[in-house]
Amino acid sequence: MMDVSLDTDITIHLYNAGKEELLFRYFDKCYVHEFILEREIKRKSQDVYKRVKSEIESGKIILVTQKYLIDIKMKRYFENKRDEIEVLFDFGEANAIALASTLGIAALVTDDTKEFGPHDTLVKELVEDIIPFSFYELLFLDYLQSDDDFDGLQQSFEWINRIAYPQHPMSFISRISRVVRRFNKNGTERDRRWIENFCSSREIDYKNRMKKLVYHLREMQC
Repeated sequence: MMDVSLDTDITIHLYNAGKEELLFRYFDKCYVHEFILEREIKRKSQDVYKRVKSEIESGKIILVTQKYLIDIKMKRYFENKRDEIEVLFDFGEANAIALASTLGIAALVTDDTKEFGPHDTLVKELVEDIIPFSFYELLFLDYLQSDDDFDGLQQSFEWINRIAYPQHPMSFISRISRVVRRFNKNGTERDRRWIENFCSSREIDYKNRMKKLVYHLREMQC
């Protein structure tokens, strides 16, 4: 388990799909920067904004304010980090990533689909020490712990996909195939080591689960 910094769109997508428990299932603590909450989530979805505020009040999500960063004497570090990486990301993404870097948060959840967006950039380790997870990678972790529930993986993917991207839905086969490549021999040493530790801690037969997943994906392509 590890802590995570929340990006805007994935938070909205998971709450709208009723799948927000994925955030709390795989991470010890969920952090959100006040810019993400007050300037982005609030503008894009009043309903999700209210629900996240409720999670903050209950302690399930931790809100990080500029005042807090001042109190711990990390405001300048945060702003320097944000300015350093802003050339790679939009301002909201840069805030979420800089927050992770500043507080030593190991992961970022993001559903950005742009080429060279935060997920793509962090997978390539262009920003050190932050592991990205998309909604379909969280579903992949669910699959690893299930009894070969490939249908459940696909159904959950399509449900979130329809809600998040109604005009330009993602391809299930394409995205899950990317996950297979990422957490297999084609991925980085960091990602291979992380998934090995994840499976070891949960007594998951990773090779067997991946073998079955690849089989199902090939069956769909026939």
